Amino acid sequence: TLAAGKLTAVTALAFPSADTKSAAVSDQAIPLLRDETIVAQSAEVATISGATYTSKAWQESLAAALAQAGL
Repeated sequence: TLAAGKLTAVTALAFPSADTKSAAVSDQAIPLLRDETIVAQSAEVATISGATYTSKAWQESLAAALAQAGL
């Protein structure tokens, strides 16, 4: 969500949940990635240890969404 050109909220529309390990990683990583994104105000957030694929996918997806929004 954007307000006055700033990120105020970020929602993961989809994330891996097909197996218990993927779901557990997502459940732990997504809140951290969301918080870091709001602080950073960009897709340039740290990769979370143990959630490398989730972190990279988050960064790529967010970068595309921000580009589409013209940021």
